[in-house]
Amino acid sequence: MLIVNINFAINPAMMSKLPYDALRDFAPITLLATSPVVLASHPSFPITSVKELIAYARANPGKLNYSTSSAGSTTHIPMELLPSMAGIRMVPIHYKGGGPAMIDLLSGRVPLGFTTILSVQQYLRSDRLRAIAVSSAKRSNALPNVPTVAESGLPGYDFSGWWGVVAPAKTPAAIVNRLSAEFAKVQHQPEMRDRLANEGAEPQTNTPEAFSGFLRAETAKWGKVAKDAGLRLE
Repeated sequence: MLIVNINFAINPAMMSKLPYDALRDFAPITLLATSPVVLASHPSFPITSVKELIAYARANPGKLNYSTSSAGSTTHIPMELLPSMAGIRMVPIHYKGGGPAMIDLLSGRVPLGFTTILSVQQYLRSDRLRAIAVSSAKRSNALPNVPTVAESGLPGYDFSGWWGVVAPAKTPAAIVNRLSAEFAKVQHQPEMRDRLANEGAEPQTNTPEAFSGFLRAETAKWGKVAKDAGLRLE
């Protein structure tokens, strides 16, 4: 078995020479968990909502920088979705990992960026960073007072990182279904739910058929975003 994340659906659009076909060569088992990312800004940046951010970017086209942990990452793709929906231009600053990106965000060298809940919580509590919005369609249980991007200025916006499990293609259906059922039992255990909550994630389960449909929808959605933004890793 293989645990995959959202990049499993993003990579086909960004890498033309993958040695596998993500939708053909694997048997989907189940979705495991989802987690939004947080749009955070340095306190010196005079923006407190997505609506204000869009207005600022329109008034300063191509002059607003944002940090990412790397090109094509879960801190980059959601930011590419935002300008594609809002009709604005922003400039990504790609770092070699989340650590360097966070350092420059904390220093104010870059004004804003998406980051994981786990990595940003301590800085939100100490007011070293400001949470503008979370990326998912609904508010995060980990940050219930932070609005979503959709409700704070960009209706219809939705991005959640996710993790799931796949097996090799042609794995017998009986085995795939049994594995899916067993994972569902684990995901509903209080200990597992608590551990995921501590990571800013929420447990999820679905059937192999539902996860297959989910993978196809995610591949189509993020493939379009990557194509529209001209994102290539080669």
